[in-house]
Amino acid sequence: ASRIANLAVTSYRNSRRGGRDLGTIYREMDQVVADAFGEGTFVTGHLAELDTESGLLTVLNAGHPRPLLIRDGSMHILEFEPAAPVGLGFVDAEATQLRLEPGDAVVILSDGVIEARAAGGDIFGVERVGDLAVRALAAGETIPETVRRLIHSVIDHRGIALEDDATLLLCCWHRR
Repeated sequence: ASRIANLAVTSYRNSRRGGRDLGTIYREMDQVVADAFGEGTFVTGHLAELDTESGLLTVLNAGHPRPLLIRDGSMHILEFEPAAPVGLGFVDAEATQLRLEPGDAVVILSDGVIEARAAGGDIFGVERVGDLAVRALAAGETIPETVRRLIHSVIDHRGIALEDDATLLLCCWHRR
C-alpha cells in the first residue's frame, strides 16, 4: 500500500509542477499506478486547489466521501461527483468548482472517519462530523483544535484501534 501511495503522490507532484490541471493530473496518476501495479490496484484521494485570493475551490474526488461545507453555522454535503479511485485504468473525470464565501470552512475526509464503528455497530457518520465541526467553529475553536477534537471523537467512538485510515483536512477561507 505504501508503494502505491508513494507512486501516486510522486506522479501528482510531477504533474502539478508541470502546471497541469486537476483532470490531467488525475489521468496521469491513474495511468502511472495502473501501469506499475496492474489491474485491481488503486489508491483513493482528493485533488484540490484553493485560490486564496478569490476563494475559488476546485476539487476532484477520487473515491472518497464528498467534502463538507460549513457555512453560516450549518453543514452541507458538497455535490462533487466522485471519480473512480486512481489506478483502475484510464477513466475520465472532471473537477468541480465552488466559490467560497468569507468564513466558509471545508472538511475533506476519508471513509475511515465516517465509517468508524462503535462496538454496538453504530457508525460515526457524516452528520456527526458536520455537527462537531459546526459547534467547534461557532465556539471560536482554532482549526488545529477543531481537527484534534474531531479525530479524538472518531477514536473515542470506535473504542478500539481504527480498522481503516481516518484522514481529515479542515480549511477555512477568509478574504484578505
